[in-house]
Amino acid sequence: TWGILTWPRVGDFDVAARAWSDSKFQAELKKLGDEKNAAFQSKGRDAAFDEIWAIGNRFIKGMLKGALLDHTEDPRLISGIESILSAMLQSSYDAFEAAVADAWIETINHDKKAAKAWAKDSANQKKNLSVSEIADIGFNLSGGFGTFLQQRNKVAFHSLEDIKRAYSQAFKGQADQCFSRDLAEAAEVRHLVTHRGGLIDRKFKNATKTFPEYQLLQEGTYLQLKGPLVKRLATACVDSAVALLKYCDERLSSVSAS
Repeated sequence: TWGILTWPRVGDFDVAARAWSDSKFQAELKKLGDEKNAAFQSKGRDAAFDEIWAIGNRFIKGMLKGALLDHTEDPRLISGIESILSAMLQSSYDAFEAAVADAWIETINHDKKAAKAWAKDSANQKKNLSVSEIADIGFNLSGGFGTFLQQRNKVAFHSLEDIKRAYSQAFKGQADQCFSRDLAEAAEVRHLVTHRGGLIDRKFKNATKTFPEYQLLQEGTYLQLKGPLVKRLATACVDSAVALLKYCDERLSSVSAS
């Protein structure tokens, strides 16, 4: 966003000049710089990492605050902020997807009851394993059944429905409560932003029928991302990931104890 506002085009230098010449803004940046240096000197880089990270965030907010002076309606600014919000949502969902896929695989590797439940599910009984595939792992599935399934595309984690199905089949619905309504909304909004550039179409309207606020939007228009929405959806990704990781950890702990 700062780059967009200060790019050397007509009028943009005025924005940067107003920001950097503002005395209060300058004083705030100096204060943050002094805090960072003090943290480095007193604690060292590693020990002061969290504190320095927080100071850096405040520094960026300070730059944006300065850049926003008399410039709040600039369409380039709105576009820049939406890009940041889009990245936040996409990275939050991608992190959720990767974490819970790894957790499922690791749990199936060691939890024989869960592995058996998945294999016995009616939807999976026709997923045959060839002798050649089993030979590739030395005829030994012990401790690696989840990894085996994932590597040979017997189980998928490409969508939220894939993930929910895998967890429900292996754990007989016991983990279903970890998937929130907000998470389902996050998956649809993230898919729209990532694969269709935020352009609302019939497929998105059909996928979000249970969310009335999206039914009011017109097809052919773009979904506008706003802070409160992205905060709620990103939080849902984090909360669901934590809940599923805790569930898998409890299963693995019980397996170890037995």
